[in-house]
Amino acid sequence: MVTVLLVLVSVAVVTQPLEAALHPVDRGTVTVILDLGEGRFADLAPSLRQEVSAVFRIPGLRISWRVLDESTPSEQFERLVLVRFLEAGPPATEATSTQYDRLGSVTQSNEAILPFVDIACDRVHHLVQEAIQDATVARQKELLGRACGRVLAHELYHILAQTSEHANRGIAKAAFTRTDLLEPDLTLTNSSIRRIKRAMPARNQHGSPPQLSLR
Repeated sequence: MVTVLLVLVSVAVVTQPLEAALHPVDRGTVTVILDLGEGRFADLAPSLRQEVSAVFRIPGLRISWRVLDESTPSEQFERLVLVRFLEAGPPATEATSTQYDRLGSVTQSNEAILPFVDIACDRVHHLVQEAIQDATVARQKELLGRACGRVLAHELYHILAQTSEHANRGIAKAAFTRTDLLEPDLTLTNSSIRRIKRAMPARNQHGSPPQLSLR
């Protein structure tokens, strides 16, 4: 039986939108800041970064990576996305997967997709563990990082394309199988890439975008 997983945008609403989050101003670099929490999933970060960077090979777009604990309030960024690694609630199973278990989510305010992502790493682990349990410890971390990276890539698509809609295929589709999370080369379709490009904000008239900080 193929387990079908749903990875989609949450419907949480922020009543007071953050202006800086709603109006990113430069198309060049998106800085993804990882909040690893207690660090249980810190070993997944290299594989996760590699997977996301491979998905978003889009001219004019660069993904930069930071860890929250290593960042300071004085640092300035053009565009920020904050990602939290969470320990989810009850793990998903084949019996509950048809109820659309959420592996990752972003926050929506009115029609804007805000740059805050939650990844339910425990839930992702539970869903793929049977397929990776015979691998070496290093390989298990690599594959779990890939799976979490694909969840993150899916949510980044919503943020970068500024849409809650899904594609029929690729990273932006609504439902993933276990194979989708683990096998090589799940990418963005051409139509999804075009959607991201259309949403990429142009530089301002002076060529120097305002900077965002962690303050």
